[in-house]
Amino acid sequence: MLGRKKKIGISLLLAGFVVLSVFSIGVGRASGQEPKPLNVIIVWHQHQPYYYDPVQDIYTRPWVRLHAANNYWKMAYYLSLYPDVHATIDLSGSLIAQLVDYMNGKKDVLQVISEKIANGTPLTLDEKWQMLQVPGGFFDHTIPWNGEPVTDSNGNPTRDFWDHYTELKDKLMNAKEKYANLSLEEQKVAITGEFTEQDYIDLAVYFNLAWIDYGYIMDHPDLKAIYDRVDLGNYTREDLQTVLYHQEWLLNNTLAEHEKINYLLGNGNVEVTVVPYAHPIGPILNDFGWESDFDEHVKVSHELYREYLGNGTVTPVGGWAAESALNDKTLEILAENNWTWVMTDQMVLQNMGIENTVDNYYHPWVAEFNGKKIYLFPRNHDLSDRVGFRYSGMNQYDAVNDFVNELLKIQQQNYDGSLVYVVTLDGENPWENYPYDGKLFLTELYKKLTELQQQGLIRTVTPSEYIKLYGDKAKVLTPKAMTYLDLENNTNALLKAQSLNELYDMAGVEGTHQWPESSWIDGTLSTWIGEPQENYGWYWLYLARKDLMANKESMNQSAWDRAYEYLLRAEASDWFWWYGSDQDSGQDYSFDRYFKTYLYEIYRLAGLEPPSYLYGNYFPDGAPYTTRALTGLSEGEIKTYSSLSPLADNVSVYFDDDGLHFEVTGNLSEFEVSIWEPNRRVGNTFTVLQNRPGELKYTIFPFSADSVGLMITKHVVFRDGKAEIYNATDYDNYEPLANLAVSVENGKAVVTLPFDYLESPSDFYFAVSTVKDGNLEIISTPVELKLPTQVTGKVLVDMVDPEGDDHGPGTYTYPTNPVFQPGVFDLLRFRLLEQTDSYVMEFYFKDLGGNPWNGPNGFSLQIIEVYLDFTDGGNTSAIKMFPDGPGSNVDLDPEHPWDVAFRIAGWDYGNLVVLPNGTAIQGEMTISADPTKNAIIVKVPKKYIQLNENYGLWGAVISGSQDGYGPDKWRPVRVAAEEWAIGGGDA
Repeated sequence: MLGRKKKIGISLLLAGFVVLSVFSIGVGRASGQEPKPLNVIIVWHQHQPYYYDPVQDIYTRPWVRLHAANNYWKMAYYLSLYPDVHATIDLSGSLIAQLVDYMNGKKDVLQVISEKIANGTPLTLDEKWQMLQVPGGFFDHTIPWNGEPVTDSNGNPTRDFWDHYTELKDKLMNAKEKYANLSLEEQKVAITGEFTEQDYIDLAVYFNLAWIDYGYIMDHPDLKAIYDRVDLGNYTREDLQTVLYHQEWLLNNTLAEHEKINYLLGNGNVEVTVVPYAHPIGPILNDFGWESDFDEHVKVSHELYREYLGNGTVTPVGGWAAESALNDKTLEILAENNWTWVMTDQMVLQNMGIENTVDNYYHPWVAEFNGKKIYLFPRNHDLSDRVGFRYSGMNQYDAVNDFVNELLKIQQQNYDGSLVYVVTLDGENPWENYPYDGKLFLTELYKKLTELQQQGLIRTVTPSEYIKLYGDKAKVLTPKAMTYLDLENNTNALLKAQSLNELYDMAGVEGTHQWPESSWIDGTLSTWIGEPQENYGWYWLYLARKDLMANKESMNQSAWDRAYEYLLRAEASDWFWWYGSDQDSGQDYSFDRYFKTYLYEIYRLAGLEPPSYLYGNYFPDGAPYTTRALTGLSEGEIKTYSSLSPLADNVSVYFDDDGLHFEVTGNLSEFEVSIWEPNRRVGNTFTVLQNRPGELKYTIFPFSADSVGLMITKHVVFRDGKAEIYNATDYDNYEPLANLAVSVENGKAVVTLPFDYLESPSDFYFAVSTVKDGNLEIISTPVELKLPTQVTGKVLVDMVDPEGDDHGPGTYTYPTNPVFQPGVFDLLRFRLLEQTDSYVMEFYFKDLGGNPWNGPNGFSLQIIEVYLDFTDGGNTSAIKMFPDGPGSNVDLDPEHPWDVAFRIAGWDYGNLVVLPNGTAIQGEMTISADPTKNAIIVKVPKKYIQLNENYGLWGAVISGSQDGYGPDKWRPVRVAAEEWAIGGGDA
């Protein structure tokens, strides 16, 4: 017992929000003085990582071409129509280089297929199959799935489906279901055969037309005529030729359109600038001691800028350091390359402990290195995110007014004229979800900004213009003690740390600095480093760079130049952005493959054998690219999976007291069940049975033809009627463990694996394969198998909540999308258990709803917050991700201030331990789901819950709907339920 005061309250809230922005006033006002125009800086950030695959010598993803047609040209063009609006556009060096590649004749895979259709050249089976990939094919746009974003006459967003495009999408989904039990090669023939030649023409027109800017379409009658027939289809090859012609024109004129309005050339109203070449995270490169690499990124981008945006004479004087990732060495190198300004985020100021006043948060800060000043402009995180993620779903006129009203709040305090409001965000990704590709919002915004300037309320400026006007008003940074990572001397910490906090504990070195290691995303570097998947990726990069440098003298100049180019590309932030549990593109495996391919080429060009892990269809921590199924398996239950190879019929799995039983049907003389145990980070890529490949080959990009789909930590091998189990000892070797029981009867081989040979028997992955002529033949791609989790420990709390009370204050209704099945937010039971070194919290729901969005913690729909009071003092406010965010918008019991709070969700933003002083520690909990029990299980280090029997334990548990794009990650509430919003809010 914890004493007489023990009390845990369980409440379920589907949270609604009241958003408040609160600032202390820190700007003096002279008597009778009127506020002056507010300086407004808008920066549109444009970037694409390298999508070029050197193995195939082609661009394997079309995003440079498609974003040029939909976004890059139009962002410059729209600003040219409003010359009084001064803004900034940056283009990464890798984006500029890829645009130039296309202008010089390089193509991407989907472009080649489109041109073959337009020219009447027959497609191969694999090309048709490529068109039908989801993702990765000709359905990669919101329109066939959710409809084209448009508005009603009042500017309210709605969706307009392109009827025949949707019909083609439905045909594909039906065919995939119809032929799911066929082998992969049989599926290709059957599914592609469902589509007629006319279907393929229509599909090519739809896909390429969807990625052309709406405003441009409306301005060109030939395109508009094609657009007007989207419901019917029945397009011609000539229609497709027209679409592709305009796509090419938009791409070929993108750089010229930017140069035409470049303020630095004296041409116009836009300060066109760059991002260092491959978009590297400068602080991390410099923490490894790779300052020369970062400097090269800056210099390469400057040369590209000079040639293609600077009229051969001009280079940038500032820009967006990738992800606003900064530390002193990064700033110093930028300043040495004549940068006078960069962007940062107000969240960094918050993390630095700088008081949240208008004076502090709406002025730039200035650092100085070797006599050179560089200004850091903190962007308003919330308003930038509103443009990026939320305004697309609002009435477009209301969205513009909301934007403007936020500016005017600060303008009222601008008495000396020096305040600056900074909005910085992607200039490419939001518009696919805006009505009319953002045309209505952008044109109305620029009109309104022009009007406000005419009224003397604002002044749109570029960063360089602001520095000329008010550079002397910048806040001066004072050096103080800060901790930086020292990865040059503590590289092995990457193999041990489970979170960024742990990495700083192991590899952090305190020193005196002007600026912390930081970024825009949460004020830290946690998105790119800290999680094991990220850390092992950095370690692989470290090894490749080390080997390259060691072999430099033996390489000819051509090989060195190419290898170093691929090193720069491998140092891009993008691969690490998609690693880990914090971000999910739906096709993270493509980004991993680019990273691995560039490392592969480095080894090959250096004359070295590429490591086996570069062939693997798994991420650096061993997690599979894809899983065929996530199966919760109960005792006595049998799960069967059809074979993807004609050499077998199916695979079944079940368990009993003897262990796991794998049953393979199909008269095979040999096969392997490959197992990955998620707590292991090092294992084999190749099965025991297959030959090691001599070169990297694909089935279809990005999937290696020589990987079963997971890192293999245990090999269960059946050969000639016998079975053995092997344990991986490193990336290339394994050792035998034992012989296993096996039975063979009527074409079925059953291998029994005792649980003692599995390090994580309640959660592991398996795949099944054989060989044909020494080459890998996959029978089943990876399956994640979850057996009932038995949590042991002393039960401290076990409370039941009534079923059917998942309606917040009584009025809330579920969103209308079918993914929100009844009961997915109905919390029925909460348990707290004590173990030797941790506490375990269990949350039982009526229905977890599966894991529809592949949350890495095993669930997608729920978000949970727990507040515990176990000592005097504490905090009474709900936790927030952003200082002016709404949090869960709940009132907590003021009689019991909390001493620790936990946020739990399917992604890393749901792995937060929050202390009462506001300190948030990320990644310290172990979070998993048990689909057999509809339970979420959370293990918390004991240091965070210091129970005292004399005080007792008090608390609250709050559950709701997570929304990765919602305010503070809680799903918003509307008056009436919408597809992605809760209903039942106040009118």
